Amino acid sequence: NPLGSLLKPQCQRRFFLQRSSKKTPRARFFVSAAEANLDVSRGPVLFTSPVSNFGARCRYIVYAKGLEDQVAIESPAALGGPKSPGFLKINPLGKVPAMVLEGGLCLIESDVIVNYLLDRYVAMGPGFRPATPELRAFSAMITRLHDVYMTAHQACMYRDMELSARQKDFAALNQYLDIIEGWLATSRHLRGDQPLLAGPNMSSADIALFPTFAFYTYLLPKYWGWADVFQARPLLREWWSAV
Repeated sequence: NPLGSLLKPQCQRRFFLQRSSKKTPRARFFVSAAEANLDVSRGPVLFTSPVSNFGARCRYIVYAKGLEDQVAIESPAALGGPKSPGFLKINPLGKVPAMVLEGGLCLIESDVIVNYLLDRYVAMGPGFRPATPELRAFSAMITRLHDVYMTAHQACMYRDMELSARQKDFAALNQYLDIIEGWLATSRHLRGDQPLLAGPNMSSADIALFPTFAFYTYLLPKYWGWADVFQARPLLREWWSAV
């Protein structure tokens, strides 16, 4: 029994040693400015790309709060690209956005960076925090749906793939759009008669969805024949007009 032989203690030990002997780079939480060749003397450095919808929400916070003099924005190309040794010291996943703070702390993931900026610069510009705990939870829930589920299928708009796989991704996008439409329809008692997602003012959820919907409204009609992204979704249409 081949499976039974693998379960023997000596085989388990050999398998463990084989797996653990592989040399893999160790992820790091801090990086020195000199090591990364960064100037953090005036504040954090945000690495992003013009075509990243995840990076765009971080840039939105910087611009809306007037932080251009305090947060530098760089391309990963400054360190050799997202897969370069220099950038991988900052984000071992090789993705944007990423941020290096003055003390060398490296932050990755757009929602982490957005919330850090909102906390650190709370006294500057708009707060982007909904007014009540319920609305803040609602905002976080929409953001989570976007980050974990919706964007997992966005490659169908621009990546080469089998037709069947693309159709499945389109079906998933439609499902998530309908979920948000339903949430908006059943949360009016929390949000009031407002077009935005979590009350009368822009929230981090609005900022998270806005760049992705810019992709949807441009790419889906132009290249994939979607006549109207907001068909039978009047509340999402109203939201898009508002943002």
